Amino acid sequence: MSSVRVFIEVTSPLAFLPLGDSSVCATAVKRAQEAKCRPAVSLFISPDLRGVYQELSQKLKTHVELEASQTLFEALRNVQEEFVLVHEALRPLTLPKTFDEVVLALQSGSQAARPAHVVVDTLKTVTREFMVEQTIDREKMQSLTSPEGYVKNNIVGVDSGVWHFQVENPTTIHYVRGDQESIKVRQAEDVVLVESFLAWQTITKS
Repeated sequence: MSSVRVFIEVTSPLAFLPLGDSSVCATAVKRAQEAKCRPAVSLFISPDLRGVYQELSQKLKTHVELEASQTLFEALRNVQEEFVLVHEALRPLTLPKTFDEVVLALQSGSQAARPAHVVVDTLKTVTREFMVEQTIDREKMQSLTSPEGYVKNNIVGVDSGVWHFQVENPTTIHYVRGDQESIKVRQAEDVVLVESFLAWQTITKS
């Protein structure tokens, strides 16, 4: 049995949009399955969206276990795997190696790990009137992506911040190198951009 469980989390109907030969969430599932750590993969859909998913055509669905628990916290209590990863379905092009990097960090002693990459845009702070105050040093900034990973037995509760769960020792949370292709679908129009990246990855076999 694999020591890794990945939950592909669906919290928006945008995850059901067509992408390539399937859908956004089905593509995210496939990327997780292609990781070298060979994870078991489950689909966690918010309870309010499960009826929408059931009405989709078979082409847009994915053939993995559909988690029945009401919350992710409940779901992870039932898994047998040592490591648990939570991945946003709205980041369908995340590279398989990124899943492996997160798992490697957990195997190396991190209680939690998540990919991040450098910020390439110029960042400014502004007033309420949108007057520029100062430029932010990009060298000190990182953009968080997905998946986030945990050592299951060290999870102690739900986090209300940028992480899903709290761990016993927050000082052992680490970031790993993420990939710039982990684009998030934030609106329906973004699928066009993701589709172009998918075609590019297919052509270059990246």
